Amino acid sequence: MSPISDRHQTVLSDALAWMRHAVPSVFTDRRDLHLDSRRVKRGDVFVAVPGGKTDGRDYLSAAAANGAVAALVEANGWHVDAARPSPLPVHAVEGLSHVMGSLAADFYRHPSEHLLSIGVTGTNGKTSSTQWIAQLLTYAGRRCAVIGTVGIGFADEPLNEASLTTPDSVSLQREVRALLDAGARALAMEVSSIGLQQGRMSGMKVDVALFTNLTRDHLDYHGTMQRYEAAKGLLFDWPTLSHAVINVDDPAGQRLIPRLVERGVDVIGYGTERSESGKAARFVAPHGIAHLLSAQRVRATANGLAFEVCLDGQAIPIEVPLVGQFNVENLLGVLGVMHACGVDFARAMAALPQLSSPTGRMQQVAVSADPAHLPLVVVDYAHTPDALSKALAALRPLVEARDQVGGTSDSGKLWIVFGAGGDRDPGKREPMGAAAAVGADVV
Repeated sequence: MSPISDRHQTVLSDALAWMRHAVPSVFTDRRDLHLDSRRVKRGDVFVAVPGGKTDGRDYLSAAAANGAVAALVEANGWHVDAARPSPLPVHAVEGLSHVMGSLAADFYRHPSEHLLSIGVTGTNGKTSSTQWIAQLLTYAGRRCAVIGTVGIGFADEPLNEASLTTPDSVSLQREVRALLDAGARALAMEVSSIGLQQGRMSGMKVDVALFTNLTRDHLDYHGTMQRYEAAKGLLFDWPTLSHAVINVDDPAGQRLIPRLVERGVDVIGYGTERSESGKAARFVAPHGIAHLLSAQRVRATANGLAFEVCLDGQAIPIEVPLVGQFNVENLLGVLGVMHACGVDFARAMAALPQLSSPTGRMQQVAVSADPAHLPLVVVDYAHTPDALSKALAALRPLVEARDQVGGTSDSGKLWIVFGAGGDRDPGKREPMGAAAAVGADVV
């Protein structure tokens, strides 16, 4: 967990003591904390803090109407109005906005401390990586839950919907407690730069961190690539971190390595074949990487990809039903996490062909019961210029293979229909359009 000051610890202890005295049923009945008054249920406690657009303290009556039995409010700027008494017992907490993650961790009895906790950050690849980590750890005998963009739950069950990639700090602790109680022994979660910057991970233990890559995204929030990179880097300063898995092909990943080694964190590097005689080779000795994973002889097949995975000189050939160089990189990162978690390399490799991809990640969509004479339709989440370019490059070999078979008047052509959130980082629009124009035949 991230450390908190003695003053903040006193504030947290006082808040918990107040709840035990004022509303003991919250503990005896195992009720919940909520930041959103709309999600409050009978017997819960409402946590009210100022937000970017609204102030939670304006919704005490709404929380009470939904059954809240008490409220913790941010003390800064809070004034008691004698003419309008609160509909709930209220305890004002100094700096609640900054310590509510640690407060929730205390309230839910520090659930992450009982799990092998893996955080995955990077611009692209977080969802696929967390899903595959959960599948492989479960296969290896440690049931692993997942939290991320496509939902919350277990890899072998339908996921519950998630509103954010990384939930708010109170919801996160509540979800982790529920997953632990449901039988989780490990957790793979997507950790967004915004979530890190806003302190949503506060109160969490992180054992292993995976860095996938850094390309343009979220500049509407961070402003510059330097600030975006710094936000991603916060995960690798986590005090509980024992292992870091780093994409050494990425310059931002390279910049993380010295500070990790200096702290005594075991670093596992990974890169593709082009790194064997270049970047990766230079990084082994000078920066003290404990282990190096690489992919060699990568080639497209009729059913996906074939390549060799090399760990510290030991090479194992593999074929997987996936497309794209980026998925080779994603799999290397996942294998690095497996190594950090103590899973046998050969056993992890043997399970790779059974991995299933998340919804919307290079997902093939059936358009007919007899698709032989119809276009292949693929849905992908690519929402950055880099991701869009890589997705199109990954599909090009399939287009060429279908062109050889023939079957439609448009065989051999790659069509794209794409978009991006209109209210987010307008600077992405032109490079995404350029990526589409270069990578596709018809836009």
